[in-house]
Amino acid sequence: MERVGSRNGSGDGPRVPTTARGKRIMKEREPKIVENNKNTIFLSGSTANKDCNDLIRDFLSMRAPMGVRRRFKDREANPFVDTSELEFLSQRVDCSLFCTGTSSKKRPSNIVIGRMFDGQVLDMVEMGIDLYLGLTDIHSPKPQFGTKPALIFEGDLWSNDTIFEGCKSILTDFFRGPTLTSMAHASLRYCHVFYAVGSDDLQTRRILMRTYYLCTSRELEEKDNVKKLHQESCGGITIIPMGPNVDFTVRRTQILDRSEMAAAMRRQRVKKDPSKVPGVKNAEYDELGREFGTVYVDRQDFDKLGLRRFKGLRRDRSESGEEGDGEESISE
Repeated sequence: MERVGSRNGSGDGPRVPTTARGKRIMKEREPKIVENNKNTIFLSGSTANKDCNDLIRDFLSMRAPMGVRRRFKDREANPFVDTSELEFLSQRVDCSLFCTGTSSKKRPSNIVIGRMFDGQVLDMVEMGIDLYLGLTDIHSPKPQFGTKPALIFEGDLWSNDTIFEGCKSILTDFFRGPTLTSMAHASLRYCHVFYAVGSDDLQTRRILMRTYYLCTSRELEEKDNVKKLHQESCGGITIIPMGPNVDFTVRRTQILDRSEMAAAMRRQRVKKDPSKVPGVKNAEYDELGREFGTVYVDRQDFDKLGLRRFKGLRRDRSESGEEGDGEESISE
């Protein structure tokens, strides 16, 4: 990976690009009016068990091509312990979302999902895997590359509980995929359903994630195995269990306040052109302050253009013939 830049003095302060390519890269990473699609970095700790690695692999396949995977030590892979390595690597690969997997005796099968802002960890949630069924564990149709999911959050706790409300925001950013102006109906092929269980009284919060494949009527008619699976599982609804299906237990969280979220969501103002006339299309001011406008009209057909004909300009055929004979006689 090419060096983007160096730091001033003793290493504190913003990074200063030293090459032309580094300047272009830093220019692309500046805040924009319309932000780029969010990439995700996946980190696996050295002691991550099979469930963590398989879940990260499934998430990476769904986030492709906006995902990068790396392997770190447990201390570096857990942002609740140390965020320096994660923040440094996320800037290097330009990722604003992260998902890490570790496992220990105190916190087995540990998954952390979070977001970055301005090169630092913004918010995150730590969850433990209680039950896991991956994409390969369920024999059903899988979505094609480039399809987008539908996100469904079931339960009132997603809007009534502060912790669940923050988790909903993080999960929405993590699973939503790229931003599109328009989408074909056939591109929506699977959905993630999240159930919120628990409250402050029980001191436990659980998130149940279920993924379903959205099957069309044509696929039900052509494939007998899909039709059989559809009839057994859904009974008339065109959804099929696909995976991954995970039962999470919420452990540690770092949720933003409303004021901090408002600061992170603030956008820069768009600079208006002083020569443009406000509220008027195709109009602008010149150097003297005069207002000029551009009018676009269709191309006219001059053959069909109706003009006024005056009587004094009309010429009869008889007169034109006599004038011609006179000219011939004079020439003779």
